[in-house]
Amino acid sequence: MAARSPEAPCRVDDREQIQALWQTASEAFGQVDIWINNAGISNRKLPFAEARFEDIEQVITTNITGLVTCCENCPRRNDHAGIGSYL
Repeated sequence: MAARSPEAPCRVDDREQIQALWQTASEAFGQVDIWINNAGISNRKLPFAEARFEDIEQVITTNITGLVTCCENCPRRNDHAGIGSYL
């Protein structure tokens, strides 16, 4: 029988939602051994020169801020628990 992951949608740039996601995974599996950052968006609708600032900002917020937010959460949680390692 295959394991089923809990559904826990969140915004990757929101620290509280990332922490809640970690908590949901920890409760479901006992601990988090692997964390994969795989959220990202692009805006291919318009050439860069024609894109609105808000569109560019959304891409940066999701792709960069989201990555950093997720990455800074993992070592803190695992170091506190005395488990895991990270790249």
